Amino acid sequence: MECQYISFKRSQNVVVSTDLHSLKVANGEFRKEWAETFNIAGSNILDISRNVDIINGMDLIEVFKALSNESRLQILQWLKEPETHFVPQEGVDMREIGVCVSQVTDKLNMTQSTVSQYLSILQRAGLIQTNRIGKYTYYKRNEEKIKELANFLNQNL
Repeated sequence: MECQYISFKRSQNVVVSTDLHSLKVANGEFRKEWAETFNIAGSNILDISRNVDIINGMDLIEVFKALSNESRLQILQWLKEPETHFVPQEGVDMREIGVCVSQVTDKLNMTQSTVSQYLSILQRAGLIQTNRIGKYTYYKRNEEKIKELANFLNQNL
């Protein structure tokens, strides 16, 4: 039986065969019902083309972990309309540049280390972007990735 290997992020290989029951991933069974999520296009090809951006750009497990915390969700909501939720800093366009960690710290009433950790988790998940200006780091939403995630969820779940 001939198989093809398709590489996923973090070098996880999916073995694809003509028998959907034998689909496997590096860390365990690939369930037959999952095949529909990834569009089985041919007898031995797993077509993930419509999901490539979301799979390559974002680790879905990391995204859902990041979204599983109320404070991190709140940060994302505030960053959607930063001028409504944060005091502007002189010479900084919060929509273009972002919001400084100290502004988020003040708003959440938490320690800077906790807020920095939350922001780091959101960044690793691909939900926010950073801009470094001098000694300050500014954070803003990654609207493109958030839209990709919304489209992925809408189409697949």
